[in-house]
Amino acid sequence: MPKNIDVFKIDKKKDFKNHLIGIDAYKRHKMTGEFLAYYKKLANAGEQGKYKIFLEKTKNFYAPSRKKFRDLLIKDTQEVWNLVEKKYIKKLEKIHNREFPYGRVYGIISTAYRYGYGILSDRKWFACSNNSPFVSIDIAMHEIMHFMFHYYFMEEWKKKFGLVDNQMWAIKESFSVLLNLECSNLMFSFDRGYPDHKKLREIIVKNWGKSKDFEKVLDKTCKYVKKNKLFL
Repeated sequence: MPKNIDVFKIDKKKDFKNHLIGIDAYKRHKMTGEFLAYYKKLANAGEQGKYKIFLEKTKNFYAPSRKKFRDLLIKDTQEVWNLVEKKYIKKLEKIHNREFPYGRVYGIISTAYRYGYGILSDRKWFACSNNSPFVSIDIAMHEIMHFMFHYYFMEEWKKKFGLVDNQMWAIKESFSVLLNLECSNLMFSFDRGYPDHKKLREIIVKNWGKSKDFEKVLDKTCKYVKKNKLFL
């Protein structure tokens, strides 16, 4: 295993992409307050308008005078992550009974309210918090777990059970509840998930308690979603 699977960095273009990913979360889930106002404005703007809104929102963070602060944030986040990475990847591989498939992923410090990821390019990345290294560590564990799901399970189980993308997305997100069971000693907070997935997460926890076999629990979860026609 490389010394650092996860490397944190500043990338303004990826940050903007993460803001755009947040529009999808705004449409899927109920948001309130500042979240709602910002993403609603972003969603309703044209292509150029979206970038102007992003620049205005992030002008203080990306100001040249604050480079030293950004550098310090990256340094601190990386140092905190380095304390847990080896243990976390080992736990992740045990949960899925698979090796972690990538030698390097990038944690992009983001100014958004929501955190997404990119799996299609050669340089895999996920977004994390610009507020706290400790928050970013929990986000990193959540997002990196998704990489395992995409690489090993997403398409195969989608075909196996005849599910649609939105159903697989909900299943993927719900499985992050396992972090609370298997990685709580590495995390700084509780992985809460989305309110819409509460029942599914409870079912995953129940089945995981019976058999810590990821494929078996995934089979049962997919059957439940299919039978009850959830997330269509």
